[in-house]
Formats: sequence, structure tokens, C-alpha cells
Amino acid sequence: MGFGLLFLGYFIAFLMALTKFGFAIRLAGYLLMAYSLIKLRDFELKFTWPMFVSFGLIIIGIVQCVFGVCDEISYTLSESINVLRSIVDVSESFAIVIFNLLMLWSIMTIAGRLELPKQKNAAVRNMIFVAFWAVLDFLGTGPLASNTVYINYFGLPTFILYMAWIILNLVLVFSCYMYICPAGDEDMNRKKTN
Repeated sequence: MGFGLLFLGYFIAFLMALTKFGFAIRLAGYLLMAYSLIKLRDFELKFTWPMFVSFGLIIIGIVQCVFGVCDEISYTLSESINVLRSIVDVSESFAIVIFNLLMLWSIMTIAGRLELPKQKNAAVRNMIFVAFWAVLDFLGTGPLASNTVYINYFGLPTFILYMAWIILNLVLVFSCYMYICPAGDEDMNRKKTN
């Protein structure tokens, strides 16, 4: 249906990308998420909105790949390009927040329609986590970026909150994979595992 691919793409884009070559790995995750959302759109039209944002994330991911390759080969970028890089970084953070909120809203809608209260409530809870993290991240990268008190006291909690909502979203998407299936597949026999 698409939730399995969304889980895989989300895992790649947000957890596996925390490595040295995360810029390339993240792009692969964005591509997989976009493909999964195209498939999920057939079951819930609200998945159209995060799909459009994922297309924007793909474009941002391509630009980030160019910057990442320049960093890896030690190519020095001009000052004007570094300003563009800052704009792209902020745009990516903003797009990630919007993507997650729209994805969770879509999951909440389909879970509500299918009368799956656990998934619906988890989507609402995760939206609150994402919004709270977005406020903390905005403060840490915007008006309080050079404030050492903010960095010392809120830097680690902001990162922990980021990891928490990523993991909670992965658990939610996996539970959607387990409990939401296309019409007609409800009575399929489970595959035997070894």
C-alpha cells in the first residue's frame, strides 16, 4: 500500500542520514518517501500535501548533495554561495517540519476514517512533539543562535526531542503498515515465518 516504503524512506532520510555522507543518504530517503506518498494518495487524498512537500525536499536534497560533495573534495565556495547554503539549510528545516506535520495529519485522517484510535491519537501526539521541537529549533538557530546559555541548556534537549519524534513517527508509520491495508486484503492469510 505504501506505508512500508514510507517507513523505509523515513528511516533512511532521518536516521541513516546522521552519518558522514548523510547528504546523499537523505536524498535517497526523500525519493523513497515521495514514491510511497504517491502510492498512499490512492487511499487518502490528504497524502497529496506531504507528497508535494517531499518533491521540494528532493530539490533541496539535490542542492545539499552538491554542497556535501564540495565539502568532501575540499572545494571552497564563494561567500555568496555560503549565504545560499544557509538559506537552503533553513528551508530544509522548515520543509521537514511542514512535511512531518502534513504526513501526521494525513495519517490521523486515514486512521480516524478506519476507526484506529491508537494510530489517530499517536499522530496527534507526534504533531505536538514536532511543533514543540520546531519552536525550540527555531529559537536555537534564529534569535538565540549565539546565546551560550540557550546552547548549553537547550541544545541537548532539543536534539533528544528531535530523536524522540523521529522514533515515534517511525513506530507510528510501522503500526500503520501493520494495521492499515487496502480493501480486500483484510482476510489474507498471514505468511508463515521461519
